[in-house]
Amino acid sequence: MEIAVKKLTPELAESFLHFFDHIAFQDNERWASCYCHYYRSSWGEGEWGQRSREENRQAAAKWIEAGGLNGYLAFSDGEPVGWCHANDANHVVKGADQPRDPAAKMGVFACFIVAPDHRGKGIATALLRAACEGFRATGYSLAEGYPSKQGETVQDHYHGPLGMYEAQGFEVVRELEHCYVVQKRL
Repeated sequence: MEIAVKKLTPELAESFLHFFDHIAFQDNERWASCYCHYYRSSWGEGEWGQRSREENRQAAAKWIEAGGLNGYLAFSDGEPVGWCHANDANHVVKGADQPRDPAAKMGVFACFIVAPDHRGKGIATALLRAACEGFRATGYSLAEGYPSKQGETVQDHYHGPLGMYEAQGFEVVRELEHCYVVQKRL
């Protein structure tokens, strides 16, 4: 199986939307309305739960068109099979909820989603590598991720597993209640 990883651009918006519409959440319908829009804002209590799938889909499409939703899509035989939300730290509200230096050039990983029938084949690692290269090529000096400390399911580890980050040279820099904060100098 050959995997091609491509940076999300407005030209790939339909592939992104198709992935979220039909592929990404076949085994987790509860998250199917996200479209990575959850990380766009600090939601007030109950606000996120009131948003519809269509509202989030439209907001994600606009965010892609404006160049604000950044990440990488993995393709197999022309079909999207994976997604990594890799964005400037100042464009991602959620994460470790730690104070950030707005002047720092740091990229963060908000989520990794791999199609159920393509898991365990190195797709998330390929996405992580491509994103780190993309960050480096555009002048970022640091990448940060938030692997969960607990949980048994793929959904519990949607920020990416700790072992994947460590295998790619990330180091744990903080331990929080529910996650590790891992960083890699680029």
